[in-house]
Amino acid sequence: MATTCGRRDWSIRWTDQLLNCFLIREPRRIIASYARVRPQFAIEELGFPQQWELFQRVTDRLGEAPPVVDSATTLRNPEAVLRAFCTRVGIPFSSEMLHWPAGRRESDGVWAPHWYAAVEASTGFQAVSEAPLSEIKVPAGCERMCEQAEEIYARLFAHALAREV
Repeated sequence: MATTCGRRDWSIRWTDQLLNCFLIREPRRIIASYARVRPQFAIEELGFPQQWELFQRVTDRLGEAPPVVDSATTLRNPEAVLRAFCTRVGIPFSSEMLHWPAGRRESDGVWAPHWYAAVEASTGFQAVSEAPLSEIKVPAGCERMCEQAEEIYARLFAHALAREV
């Protein structure tokens, strides 16, 4: 049976033609943020199981883990992460990757007005002073979901580029 990323009617074989890279973020932050907008949801709606399934598929196909970029690590040391990423995917690093003009981009897509205000106002990577994970509260009904997502995140984070920084 074809891998389906949680659905039985949708094959992901087309991803075999791509250079797959994975962007991850601490699940507790994602779940707490999402729950403020939409109180009832399932872990599959956030894509954690599907991301893990796709990661395993790509790893099996390549014989090694594909590049994984952790958002918090990137914000702490964007140059180190971007250099590691560029090396991994075979493209030259440029310091121009660290800065961009403020504003909306055509490539931002339909969700930009809802989620990207801070990105549109930014001109470069900035370390964000976020609350410690121990202080991030998720709704009581989301705690088990958070635990499941954190297990997936930990497996992916083990492969994150420049995670030592």
